Amino acid sequence: MFTNNCGDGSVWVELRNSDNVPIDSKSTPDGGTFTFDDVDDGDYTVVPYAPAGCGPTPYPGGAPVTVEGADVLGVAVGTVTVYSIWGVVTGCAAGEGNGLNGVRVDLDIDTDDLDYSATNTTKDIEQDGQFFFQYLPATDGYTLTVTPPEGCQIADPTIEVDLSEGDVSDVSFALETVPSPPPGPSGSLGFLGPFGSVASFGSMASFGS
Repeated sequence: MFTNNCGDGSVWVELRNSDNVPIDSKSTPDGGTFTFDDVDDGDYTVVPYAPAGCGPTPYPGGAPVTVEGADVLGVAVGTVTVYSIWGVVTGCAAGEGNGLNGVRVDLDIDTDDLDYSATNTTKDIEQDGQFFFQYLPATDGYTLTVTPPEGCQIADPTIEVDLSEGDVSDVSFALETVPSPPPGPSGSLGFLGPFGSVASFGSMASFGS
């Protein structure tokens, strides 16, 4: 069955083989059913061809199906509205307020409707330090986590993101340089005497019987 939660009308529902190559397709209306006949045993994926601004469900790759000598019933797919996250990592070696490339940013969501994770690395897109995660289902509950490179730190490495209303393009992680440790004590270390003071002996005394 196909459920359209992104726009109106019919979409093409594709049957793809294990190489992700479409081998059959059906035009299916919202709430309609589809059937692929004479399918050989093997692993397949059923994917609705989502129009612009929409993504498939199950997200991200459609519904996996294994055919083993019998009909497979009850496969459910659909489309949902999708939005994107854009952000920037600044600071540390790049200087305060300047974009820093090569920094890892992770995206995670684990809700009743969606369990998904992805990784991105900051780079020069329109400016240094940018990252983006595109075409994510329009829902709340996303978490972004930055991994500061060696020598950098940040007080709170996570940011919560709500994509239920539209694209989010103002995510910012500001890294700081890890402070250098204070210098140790200077000068020579004397001998600690029996009463807690530092004693210094220039010559060795000899005690006879």
